[in-house]
Amino acid sequence: MQAHLDEYVSEDLTALVFGILGTAGEFRHQTITSTLLAAPRRGRLLAAKVLVHAGLGATLAVVACAVNLAVSIPWLSSHDVPLTGPADLALVVGGGIVAAALFGATGAGVGALVANQTAAVTVSLVWLLAVEGLIVAITSTPTLHEFLPGGAVAVIARGTGEGAHTSLWAAAGCAVAYAGAFVAAGTLRFTDRDVT
Repeated sequence: MQAHLDEYVSEDLTALVFGILGTAGEFRHQTITSTLLAAPRRGRLLAAKVLVHAGLGATLAVVACAVNLAVSIPWLSSHDVPLTGPADLALVVGGGIVAAALFGATGAGVGALVANQTAAVTVSLVWLLAVEGLIVAITSTPTLHEFLPGGAVAVIARGTGEGAHTSLWAAAGCAVAYAGAFVAAGTLRFTDRDVT
């Protein structure tokens, strides 16, 4: 189970939680009515939230990568550890940015789907940190994890697809499909929900 927990980097989970809080928090704090008075088109409002939280996730990843590089490059150089080339570094950084952006967008979709922010955060984290690992353990199929939402994003976050049983592109397709499904389901629920 510890190996499963290590697959998620903090900016990915933070982007997911921020996405949920940014959308479901409007219902918890009862600001959704005034928001809809200012922006009555619900589809556009949710699309804006999805884009903003995808951007926030990407920004979190950029900041995290910059801090990691600022600390790790001098430390590794001082211990004579060989560094990888810029192409490998760009793949890992790019993968981390894309993964965090997808989790941010997914979080906004989940927040629109489940208006209760506590329930949405709890269910999302329990799914990612426990249920996916249990599914793999019960089915004894390690490749299955890379086709589940968290596993697919974890493959993207590694950037190179190394250590994965599926290709980077297959994992990216799965992750984009999951994000799209959550955003679409959240949009349907959000447009029909009574907010008063």
